[in-house]
This record gives sequence, C-alpha cells and structure tokens, in this order.
Amino acid sequence: MLLRTSSSTSSTLYLGAIDEASIEKHQGYRYCVTEHAMAHIAFREERWLLAWLDAMGLRLTQALPAPGTYGTQRIDGTYRTCAHMDERDFYSLLRSQEFVTARRTMSNGQYTLGLITQDAEGVRTVHTLNPNVHTRPVYDPAQSRALVG
Repeated sequence: MLLRTSSSTSSTLYLGAIDEASIEKHQGYRYCVTEHAMAHIAFREERWLLAWLDAMGLRLTQALPAPGTYGTQRIDGTYRTCAHMDERDFYSLLRSQEFVTARRTMSNGQYTLGLITQDAEGVRTVHTLNPNVHTRPVYDPAQSRALVG
C-alpha cells in the first residue's frame, strides 16, 4: 500500500500589525500573517510571533511597529509543511541529521506534535501526522496556547 504525504511551501508571507482600536474586533490578535491575501496564522503577543518566525527560519524585513500601532511588512524566507500518513516515516525524522526541534503546532484546527527539519538550503519544514492518522497526538487548546501562543 502506498502511503502518501501532502506538503506545501510558504514563501510570500506578509505581516500585519493591528492597531489598538481594532484588536478587540480581531479577538485579541495583534499580529496577522497572510499569504496571497489570505489568513495564514495570527498571534496575540509579540513573543509568540517572534518565536514562530525563529522556529520557521523566517525574518522580518523591518522593525515591528510599537504595540497597538498599525503596520505591514513582507516576511523574508520560506518554510514548508508536510503531513505524513506513515507514523514510522514521521517519527524517523527524530533521528534524521536534518532534525532541528519538536514543538506543538497548529494543524487542521488542532494543536499537535510538529517535527521541524532543515534542508541543505536552510529551508525548514514542519512535519505533522495527517489528521486521518488516528494515533496523531492532539493537545489541549488552552494549555497549548499558553505554551506556543
């Protein structure tokens, strides 16, 4: 049986910093990352945005505006995601020379285990188990938000 993976590449990301008057309307989110004018990921705190950028190997192209101040900018870099159907393939990444770190990540509306690798060109990939893998770890949303924003 052929077990497939699905993958995507993100390289045209933009950051929007939300002004103080609009934060409540955006459910407390202060920073929104978009790709091709569509929502990609959002953060309530600067520290979680910066931690995500670092984990993905991405960089801001200019300084963040003061908290509560509107601003936009391009995000420099590329990262990939890959959802695995085969658990052995997924967990073998822990022993790979490309393995960087493990962290909770959002996938299909759930916090789950993400394994991050980096290829020879420096591009990072966040690997998860496909949501259809019944043994995929799923973490408590409130606890996960406290850990990774």
